[in-house]
Amino acid sequence: MNLDHLKALRNAKPEEYWSEYRRMVGLALSFSDLFALKREADRAKAIVGRADWLALRLALIGGANFRPFCDGVEAALLGEGIRAEIWVGEIDRQVWEVNDPQSELVGFRPDVVAFFPSENLLRWEDGLRVAESVSRGRVNQVVEETLGLCQRIFDHLGAEVLLLNYPLFGDCDLGPYRNRQLGSLWAFRKMVNLELGLRAPAFVRVCDLEFLSARLGTDLSRDARGWLESRQPFSQELMFGAAKELAHMISRLRQTPKKVLVLDLDNTLWGGILGEEGVEGVELGHNSARGEAFKGFQSYVKTLAQRGILLVVCSKNDDSLAREAFVNHPEMVLKMDDLAGFSVNWGPKSEAIASIARQLALGLESFVFVDDNPAEIAEVNLALPEVATVVLGDDPVDFVRRLQRGRHFEPHSLLEEDFERGQLYHQQRQRKDLKTSVSDLKFYLRSLEMVAEVQVAGACDLPRVAQLIGKSNQFNLTAKRRTLGEIQTLLKSEGSAGVTVRLRDRFGDQGLIAAVLLVESGQGAAIDTWVMSCRVLGRQVEELTVNALVALAERRGWRWIRANYVETAKNRLVKELLPNMGFVEGELDVLGFTPRSTFIVGSSGEFDRSPRVNSQTEEMSR
Repeated sequence: MNLDHLKALRNAKPEEYWSEYRRMVGLALSFSDLFALKREADRAKAIVGRADWLALRLALIGGANFRPFCDGVEAALLGEGIRAEIWVGEIDRQVWEVNDPQSELVGFRPDVVAFFPSENLLRWEDGLRVAESVSRGRVNQVVEETLGLCQRIFDHLGAEVLLLNYPLFGDCDLGPYRNRQLGSLWAFRKMVNLELGLRAPAFVRVCDLEFLSARLGTDLSRDARGWLESRQPFSQELMFGAAKELAHMISRLRQTPKKVLVLDLDNTLWGGILGEEGVEGVELGHNSARGEAFKGFQSYVKTLAQRGILLVVCSKNDDSLAREAFVNHPEMVLKMDDLAGFSVNWGPKSEAIASIARQLALGLESFVFVDDNPAEIAEVNLALPEVATVVLGDDPVDFVRRLQRGRHFEPHSLLEEDFERGQLYHQQRQRKDLKTSVSDLKFYLRSLEMVAEVQVAGACDLPRVAQLIGKSNQFNLTAKRRTLGEIQTLLKSEGSAGVTVRLRDRFGDQGLIAAVLLVESGQGAAIDTWVMSCRVLGRQVEELTVNALVALAERRGWRWIRANYVETAKNRLVKELLPNMGFVEGELDVLGFTPRSTFIVGSSGEFDRSPRVNSQTEEMSR
């Protein structure tokens, strides 16, 4: 890699240095490239200064020597816009480092711990004749020891855990028996990796070295001499892939995931121009190789919908003809019921996407737009830079690979709410239809028949609370991004509290839609985080939540609740939330608070301070 251009920017144009550095990391092709970029970054910090990016403390621990691997990870993280301070543990000292309160690891206070289990756990000396029950018992022992240490990392350090599983060997000599007995090291490792993934708790994210090594090639993934001489965990080729993968996973911990896939129609979901070929004339299905490829792309897109990604059509086409294709073409995999939005007209696609975002009440940064036409992609890029775009190209065989390459829809977690998201937005459309059919807001709110459940956040709620904090942009009062580990650490502190709100109505159950984290301070408490799903904006959940917070304050003897609105480009709709809820200069007087009236019923007893709006109180309010 030629770094001359990057070096020239140090003195000539220092303001452009780090953006160019990030681009160069993206172009890196080997671990040597990352290593060279790390050395260049070390020199640049003294001249250009450190980039004003997210700061992070990362610990690498486990059964290997992580130098110089850590240098590659640091360079890859800079490529993701993260300044990392990295602490490296000693080989096979991870148990002591995690459990000893006086260890350097504990003093380092990492935000994230990357843990590579010891190869010693996988020593297999019983041969092929051992009973399967003994082999499975050994698998359970390895998995329990590994995940047990992950649990202690999370409990003792409050850190997110990235667990690196085991790459497979490429030199197994058992031939067809390699997969027929757990006594083979190949099958044993595969079983351990599978069980680690299946049993890992929500705070553990698996960095899948088995997958990375298979993609690279098992022979290229291992360096026997490097392991024997210096305990290098894997070859330089796999070190490159693992460093990039760790950086990618760490960067996603605090990024808002993509939620919406916007699809073109002609030459995207089918081959040919619908207006010219007609419904019966487009290429789709098993009558041709191209038609089968288009159908395969639709099948893949449908799996995204099943994972909770919202699908939207945005096409320059005839609306009635496009709808006919979805209804009447026998090879269509996607149906109208799979779509959360349908915008088919002859206007600019950027305007259609912006309109869909408003209808769904989602930020544009949640959208990914795919099209076969580079000109349409360029128009959206120019008008809506927040929207991620993918040029699919001319060959439908490549469509799935091109979409996957951006890694836009990799799930941060898979909760029940994710699988039900399509149904939730269908229910939301029903609510909007009801709202437009009535002229009186109070009648609309009462007719929703809303029932809330307000509770202290329990352990089972925390993964969903973390997901909600990670996804909420518009209703995020303090603009904080809390990981699951940070939430658990905060709620362990004395005087802290977490409050959750669930909501259901006549159209369905919306699940956990709001969360507040508070920290006691003197005679009161401060709101650390307050987030709410945009699906319930304007439905008096804000009033219900404030009533619940005051009820909690009274029970705990707090005299005030303080909050601070931190403005971002995306959360301005909550700019007036605090004064509207009775906060004066960021403080709510608990003793002088008058509960807010709502049309929501059924909140839990200890939080139930909400006066209900009935016909008499409604007349008085008028």
